[in-house]
Amino acid sequence: MLFRSALTLACWVKVDSVDKKYSGLLLTDGYDNGEPHWQIYEDGSLMFSIMYRPAGSDPGKKWNQMYYSKPVFTSDSLGRWHHIAVSYDGQSGEVVQYFDGAEVGREISKLHKPGRAITFGPCEIGNWGLSTEGHQFPVRHLNGAIDEFAIYSTALSAD
Repeated sequence: MLFRSALTLACWVKVDSVDKKYSGLLLTDGYDNGEPHWQIYEDGSLMFSIMYRPAGSDPGKKWNQMYYSKPVFTSDSLGRWHHIAVSYDGQSGEVVQYFDGAEVGREISKLHKPGRAITFGPCEIGNWGLSTEGHQFPVRHLNGAIDEFAIYSTALSAD
């Protein structure tokens, strides 16, 4: 497992279609505390989330911090290569998302608490091979291709 206080994920992606609720970019096998998920949401927006469930908490309650960009994978951008990135600052809680170098989302979750670690267990790029048992949306493979996937242990700026 890796423990970090900040994170940037970046890759080249060619999306052929957005044909399910969630299309995986990087998904941890489970969704344990501190584990990030990066996906494309059904409306074509980029979606970054990170789980921080307090010990002894109600498992049915939403504890994950979720961040959405504006929709970027639309009919005019499908089938072509695009560079996408997301940065997460664990101290400030700010998430910034990029599409072809342009900022397409910036926000801080109301659930954010500074200083919590980012953790990686086993992960898959472009798929969710070990989804949570009985999950409502278990199929999350990307309909497209990913190249040059990079993970940085800092929140990189737009530069």
